[in-house]
Amino acid sequence: MWITPERVFYAGLLGQPERHAKGGLAVYVAIEGPLRLRLDGGDWQSAEVAVVPPYVPAQVACEGRHVIVLVIEPESLVLESLPPLLRERGPVDSPAFAQRVRDVHARMVASNGCPPETVNTASAEFDLLFFGEA
Repeated sequence: MWITPERVFYAGLLGQPERHAKGGLAVYVAIEGPLRLRLDGGDWQSAEVAVVPPYVPAQVACEGRHVIVLVIEPESLVLESLPPLLRERGPVDSPAFAQRVRDVHARMVASNGCPPETVNTASAEFDLLFFGEA
């Protein structure tokens, strides 16, 4: 887990797919098999990456037990400046992004769970690392 004042990176157990709404923009990335996502009580959809806007009720499940979740506080968002995939809602087709996030996770695991040494804890650095832009 990596927490900044406006960002959270979590890699771990997903838990039960109960309906909930997070206060931030949540980006889920599958680690082991595809994710299954249901927004606002709609139909289940499968994806490797899923975006859930703030305060939208969602259920997320996955074939494996582990998932990566990036959470961005809505007060720090300028929608027009977000990378295009973060402006989506629901399943997102972005294998390159999924691999980028998994690669950062692998580097963190290799360094005992710490963010890469070249990165400070600023939100802009977090965004560059995961999204390729601040």
